[in-house]
Amino acid sequence: IRGLGNSKDPAALPFLMKMLNTVRTFEQRAYYIDYSIIDALKKIGGPGSVIALLDIIDHEGPETGLKAAKAMAEIEASSAFIPQIVERLLYQKESYVKTQLESPDLKDKSAFGMLNDAFQDFNITEALSLILAKMDSENARVAFMNAIEKAHPETRVQLIGILGKFKASPRSLSFLHQSMGSLDGEIRHAAYLALGELAEPSTAPWLRSAYAKEAPKSEARRVVLEALTHLKQPTDAPLFRALLKQELKAEVFESDSEAVVFLGDTEDVKAVPLLVEALSKAREYSTQALIAEALGKIGDPTASPVLKKALRHNVSENLKEALLTALLSIEEKNERGTKAS
Repeated sequence: IRGLGNSKDPAALPFLMKMLNTVRTFEQRAYYIDYSIIDALKKIGGPGSVIALLDIIDHEGPETGLKAAKAMAEIEASSAFIPQIVERLLYQKESYVKTQLESPDLKDKSAFGMLNDAFQDFNITEALSLILAKMDSENARVAFMNAIEKAHPETRVQLIGILGKFKASPRSLSFLHQSMGSLDGEIRHAAYLALGELAEPSTAPWLRSAYAKEAPKSEARRVVLEALTHLKQPTDAPLFRALLKQELKAEVFESDSEAVVFLGDTEDVKAVPLLVEALSKAREYSTQALIAEALGKIGDPTASPVLKKALRHNVSENLKEALLTALLSIEEKNERGTKAS
């Protein structure tokens, strides 16, 4: 098999497919043979190999199908098979579920095995989608958008998230904006992920609005913040100043603020002016302590005078501890930096 693949001769394709059909009749499959055949098809390339790999996706199990889909991504001729790829992309989830429900040994199949198959099936959908994204053509984008609208609900969520791998277009941005207003939290989550990957600055107002609407401390809010960082450095963006201002004004939290925590986690020194400003305006000790912790994580020495100044005021024991811890973190980070230099 290896020799036929290395020959890169399309004349080898009938022999490889005959071998695969022979292997399919074995009671006990030697899957390394299947994988060797897939590798050989990838090396030979061309339309014939793509047709053979599509056949493998249709008739083999999820794990083998995933390897075939990944091999197709390496073959330039795949760009001529957009309709066929979309067709497989749409039926992956549904065909898998149907197969499992009709399986005579469903009761005997281990839960681990079923979960593993489901995971591989999910990955086939992603692999097929990425083939289309790699083409970077209008035809592929249109076909993928049409597939999203026709897809099974579970598959649709996955495809919306993958839309970020494609080049942005007015249609895709409009679709994602619409998806952000869905009542289905998973669809909104997928739309935020896609917008983060697309990194279109014009979408910042949408994400800022989404941040305000999502529940405090929710996973969705965290994803929105991550998406915002892809548009611009968070510390350069006026919207982060506005978010901090909004949270400080409300003071509805006692010990958590997504914007403060996130800016600390970036460890970006350009976040320091924003956090210093927020520290001077925060009224609650718990909020001040959280900002001090964020400044400690960043470790920029320019924040030390502000933290020392805050210590001179009559503060709670908890805030004093947070301020001292932040100062110690800054000192330690700078000592490590000096030694490294």
